[in-house]
Amino acid sequence: MSTRWDGASSTVVRYEKHAVAATEILGGADYELSPALTEYEVAVTGELARAVNARNPAARLSLAEQTNKLAVCLGDGAHYEKHIDNLGGDDRRKVTCLLYLNPTRTPTQPHAALGGQFRAFDQPGDAELLVEPCGGRLVCFWSDALVHDVLPSAAPAGDADFRWALTVWLVTTDIAAIASDPAAEKRHWPDAAIGTGIQVLAG
Repeated sequence: MSTRWDGASSTVVRYEKHAVAATEILGGADYELSPALTEYEVAVTGELARAVNARNPAARLSLAEQTNKLAVCLGDGAHYEKHIDNLGGDDRRKVTCLLYLNPTRTPTQPHAALGGQFRAFDQPGDAELLVEPCGGRLVCFWSDALVHDVLPSAAPAGDADFRWALTVWLVTTDIAAIASDPAAEKRHWPDAAIGTGIQVLAG
């Protein structure tokens, strides 16, 4: 379940993403269900958080806490609308780490016709950056800053073409570290009431 700004009603509404299935990797008693993914999350949470803190101490990332989502786009135009992962409130997600799990999509054979590219807005020169969801590719960005979406995906070959992505959100220990950019919000969602949770992904 996600939320988005609805211009017609001038409110934030909940909605289900079309043709997208998702679950959380819990570890603990469920460790044996996905040991490799659980070990990856532990490594990312500790090592990457430590590296970010060394370069940007103001982020104050936890070395132990995280939240995550394993999602699969099932084709049929499945996509993610333009959003910022964290627009404040009590949400402590600071860094988003996307790992793509699509072994048939590689830098030399990205199968671009399948869609599902990650698109980042507001890049240098007001450009947009497209990232192919190639297997093993890791994409990291500030959860409270980057405006992005995911383009519609197709799966003509069924399961083999599904788009898999594991997201790990690194969280800050200090809510004051969560930034905001009202100008960017207004530019991308001119009809929205700033600070109402525009396009926030709900886990």
